[in-house]
Amino acid sequence: MTKDLEKQLEKKGVYFTHLVKELITTLVKAKRPLSIEEILAKFNRKKFNPHHSSLYRQLFRLSALDMVEESLFSDGIKRYCFIYERNHHHHFECNKCGYLENVPMKKCEDITIKVSKKLKKVGHTITSHSFTLKGLCSKCTCI
Repeated sequence: MTKDLEKQLEKKGVYFTHLVKELITTLVKAKRPLSIEEILAKFNRKKFNPHHSSLYRQLFRLSALDMVEESLFSDGIKRYCFIYERNHHHHFECNKCGYLENVPMKKCEDITIKVSKKLKKVGHTITSHSFTLKGLCSKCTCI
């Protein structure tokens, strides 16, 4: 965790508490979006047990600051990714087992810009986007 990030958070009114530090560290290390339960399980392994409402509050706050992205997947569970100062990415979701993985997709930016321009002509504005690529993971393909 960088001092720069800590300063950026404090400028925006978010104190760099133990919960914020653990939350960001956990999300940065994750190679896929994590649910609340998965985040809490990782915390529990470290003998850290924050109150659920505190965790939701910090996720909501970091999401409002465009540091954390919330995504809803086909299983109906919301999951979270740390997106601040990271390359934009999308997700792969296995149709069979639900495996999730972050997928960097710089080329999708070109598509987004083209679509945004077309929509702007008719008065619409895109404020964000999300793509989930679906298929079978390597494990399920071999079954």
